Amino acid sequence: MKITNNSKALQGIHTADGGVAYLAPGETRELSVFKRDKKAIDDAPFLTAEGDYAPNPDEPPQPPETSKVEPEAILAAIASLREDVFSRVDALNGVVENLGARLIASQETSENGSAPNTGAPATSVYAVVGKAGGWNVVTKDGVPVTKSLRDEAVKDFDAKSEDDKASFVEANKPD
Repeated sequence: MKITNNSKALQGIHTADGGVAYLAPGETRELSVFKRDKKAIDDAPFLTAEGDYAPNPDEPPQPPETSKVEPEAILAAIASLREDVFSRVDALNGVVENLGARLIASQETSENGSAPNTGAPATSVYAVVGKAGGWNVVTKDGVPVTKSLRDEAVKDFDAKSEDDKASFVEANKPD
């Protein structure tokens, strides 16, 4: 900033570099002066200051100027976000409807004992239950229906059709 001494005496100005600059009467000089010294310079009728003051050392730096965003760009971004949110809500509604249908089907099964037609593959009434030492037993509705069988004998049991499972059980009844 430019500071001019308009008095008939030598004047000292505190500068931003920590020193004092002395201006002779009528002298104009380019100096860096903190904002905190503005009042002292403005109050001195014999000094004239033109330009910007340096930021105070304890003052946080000013954020840079941001570019102006056009309203159309903001509206387009909002529309895009809105569309995304609505598509996600629609997807979640589909999940909720599916879960609701499955819950109703499950309740119907527990009420009347028969599985409703949900389009899902029917679950087998047979299951292989492992016992200790590599021995297994096949159960029907949780009740053992075969003699104890080794792992090798039942390794492909779950891949069999229901008819083949029934035949397997018939052939391996307990003694």
